[in-house]
Amino acid sequence: MEFYKKNEPLLIDNLKYFDEDNITIPESYKNFLIQYNGGRPENDHIDFKEGDNGTVISYIFGFTKERYGSFVRYQGTYAGRIPHNTIAIADDCLGNLIIMSVSGDDYGKIYFWDHEMEAYEGEEPDYSNLTLVADSFEEFINNLKSSDEIDE
Repeated sequence: MEFYKKNEPLLIDNLKYFDEDNITIPESYKNFLIQYNGGRPENDHIDFKEGDNGTVISYIFGFTKERYGSFVRYQGTYAGRIPHNTIAIADDCLGNLIIMSVSGDDYGKIYFWDHEMEAYEGEEPDYSNLTLVADSFEEFINNLKSSDEIDE
Protein backbone atom coordinates (compact mmCIF):
# COMPACT_ATOMS: atom_id res chain seq x y z
CA MET A 1 0.00 0.00 0.00
CA GLU A 2 1.31 3.42 -0.93
CA PHE A 3 0.81 6.66 1.01
CA TYR A 4 1.19 10.33 0.19
CA LYS A 5 2.03 10.79 3.84
CA LYS A 6 2.92 8.05 6.32
CA ASN A 7 2.86 8.10 10.08
CA GLU A 8 5.96 7.28 12.07
CA PRO A 9 6.46 3.54 12.74
CA LEU A 10 4.14 2.00 15.30
CA LEU A 11 5.46 1.28 18.77
CA ILE A 12 4.10 -2.14 19.76
CA ASP A 13 3.23 -0.65 23.18
CA ASN A 14 0.64 1.49 21.35
CA LEU A 15 -1.45 -1.64 20.79
CA LYS A 16 -1.99 -1.85 24.57
CA TYR A 17 -4.57 0.91 24.02
CA PHE A 18 -7.00 -1.75 22.78
CA ASP A 19 -6.35 -4.07 25.73
CA GLU A 20 -6.80 -1.22 28.21
CA ASP A 21 -10.21 -0.42 26.71
CA ASN A 22 -11.18 -4.11 26.30
CA ILE A 23 -11.38 -3.69 22.52
CA THR A 24 -10.74 -6.73 20.33
CA ILE A 25 -9.72 -5.63 16.86
CA PRO A 26 -9.59 -7.89 13.80
CA GLU A 27 -6.15 -9.39 13.16
CA SER A 28 -6.02 -7.77 9.71
CA TYR A 29 -6.44 -4.31 11.25
CA LYS A 30 -3.79 -5.04 13.87
CA ASN A 31 -1.38 -6.20 11.14
CA PHE A 32 -2.12 -3.05 9.11
CA LEU A 33 -1.24 -0.86 12.09
CA ILE A 34 1.98 -2.80 12.68
CA GLN A 35 3.01 -2.61 9.02
CA TYR A 36 1.83 0.90 8.09
CA ASN A 37 0.48 2.70 11.18
CA GLY A 38 -1.91 4.68 8.99
CA GLY A 39 -1.42 7.72 6.81
CA ARG A 40 -2.87 9.44 3.79
CA PRO A 41 -3.37 6.72 1.13
CA GLU A 42 -2.62 7.26 -2.55
CA ASN A 43 -5.60 5.08 -3.50
CA ASP A 44 -8.16 7.09 -1.61
CA HIS A 45 -11.53 6.50 -3.30
CA ILE A 46 -13.94 3.96 -1.82
CA ASP A 47 -17.34 2.89 -3.07
CA PHE A 48 -20.03 1.97 -0.57
CA LYS A 49 -21.19 -1.62 -0.53
CA GLU A 50 -24.77 -0.39 -0.18
CA GLY A 51 -26.08 2.11 -2.70
CA ASP A 52 -24.08 3.67 -5.49
CA ASN A 53 -22.13 6.37 -3.67
CA GLY A 54 -18.67 6.55 -2.22
CA THR A 55 -16.19 8.94 -0.67
CA VAL A 56 -12.57 10.06 -0.68
CA ILE A 57 -10.50 8.99 2.31
CA SER A 58 -8.38 11.76 3.79
CA TYR A 59 -6.50 9.78 6.39
CA ILE A 60 -6.39 6.28 7.84
CA PHE A 61 -5.75 6.82 11.54
CA GLY A 62 -2.70 5.51 13.33
CA PHE A 63 -0.84 6.04 16.56
CA THR A 64 0.92 9.33 15.96
CA LYS A 65 1.93 12.38 17.98
CA GLU A 66 0.61 14.59 15.23
CA ARG A 67 -2.82 16.06 15.80
CA TYR A 68 -4.30 15.04 12.44
CA GLY A 69 -4.63 11.33 11.87
CA SER A 70 -4.20 10.38 15.53
CA PHE A 71 -6.26 7.29 16.33
CA VAL A 72 -6.41 8.14 20.05
CA ARG A 73 -7.47 11.76 19.42
CA TYR A 74 -10.33 10.73 17.15
CA GLN A 75 -11.59 8.13 19.63
CA GLY A 76 -11.80 10.85 22.28
CA THR A 77 -13.42 13.37 19.96
CA TYR A 78 -16.13 10.98 18.76
CA ALA A 79 -16.79 9.03 21.97
CA GLY A 80 -20.55 9.15 22.55
CA ARG A 81 -21.17 10.29 18.97
CA ILE A 82 -20.61 6.98 17.16
CA PRO A 83 -22.22 3.66 18.18
CA HIS A 84 -20.59 2.30 21.35
CA ASN A 85 -19.43 -0.89 19.62
CA THR A 86 -17.43 0.96 16.95
CA ILE A 87 -14.10 2.73 16.60
CA ALA A 88 -13.13 5.45 14.14
CA ILE A 89 -10.44 4.21 11.73
CA ALA A 90 -10.38 6.92 9.03
CA ASP A 91 -12.00 10.14 7.88
CA ASP A 92 -13.03 11.55 4.54
CA CYS A 93 -12.53 14.93 2.94
CA LEU A 94 -15.88 16.24 4.24
CA GLY A 95 -15.52 15.47 7.95
CA ASN A 96 -17.29 12.12 7.95
CA LEU A 97 -15.76 9.00 9.47
CA ILE A 98 -15.04 5.46 8.46
CA ILE A 99 -15.76 3.31 11.49
CA MET A 100 -15.35 -0.36 12.32
CA SER A 101 -17.54 -2.52 14.51
CA VAL A 102 -15.49 -4.18 17.26
CA SER A 103 -18.27 -6.24 18.86
CA GLY A 104 -21.65 -7.75 18.09
CA ASP A 105 -23.06 -9.58 15.10
CA ASP A 106 -21.40 -7.16 12.69
CA TYR A 107 -17.89 -7.49 14.21
CA GLY A 108 -15.26 -6.30 11.73
CA LYS A 109 -17.65 -4.58 9.33
CA ILE A 110 -16.68 -1.15 8.04
CA TYR A 111 -19.17 1.72 7.81
CA PHE A 112 -19.37 5.29 6.55
CA TRP A 113 -20.57 7.55 9.37
CA ASP A 114 -22.43 10.62 8.06
CA HIS A 115 -21.77 13.47 10.49
CA GLU A 116 -24.68 15.51 9.15
CA MET A 117 -27.11 12.80 10.23
CA GLU A 118 -25.61 11.97 13.63
CA ALA A 119 -27.72 11.62 16.76
CA TYR A 120 -28.63 14.80 18.58
CA GLU A 121 -26.84 15.60 21.81
CA GLY A 122 -28.29 13.45 24.56
CA GLU A 123 -29.51 10.76 22.13
CA GLU A 124 -27.87 7.35 21.91
CA PRO A 125 -25.98 7.00 18.60
CA ASP A 126 -27.27 4.17 16.43
CA TYR A 127 -26.81 2.83 12.91
CA SER A 128 -29.32 5.17 11.23
CA ASN A 129 -26.56 7.39 9.80
CA LEU A 130 -24.27 4.51 8.77
CA THR A 131 -23.73 3.04 5.31
CA LEU A 132 -21.96 -0.28 4.85
CA VAL A 133 -18.61 0.12 3.10
CA ALA A 134 -17.07 -3.34 3.49
CA ASP A 135 -17.62 -6.62 5.31
CA SER A 136 -14.05 -6.59 6.63
CA PHE A 137 -10.99 -4.40 6.99
CA GLU A 138 -9.23 -6.41 4.24
CA GLU A 139 -12.11 -5.72 1.87
CA PHE A 140 -11.99 -2.02 2.74
CA ILE A 141 -8.24 -1.78 1.99
CA ASN A 142 -8.52 -3.91 -1.16
CA ASN A 143 -11.37 -1.77 -2.51
CA LEU A 144 -9.53 1.56 -2.26
CA LYS A 145 -9.09 2.96 -5.77
CA SER A 146 -7.05 5.69 -7.39
CA SER A 147 -8.68 8.70 -9.05
CA ASP A 148 -7.61 7.20 -12.40
CA GLU A 149 -9.65 4.07 -11.69
CA ILE A 150 -12.69 6.17 -10.77
CA ASP A 151 -12.54 8.09 -14.05
CA GLU A 152 -12.55 4.90 -16.16
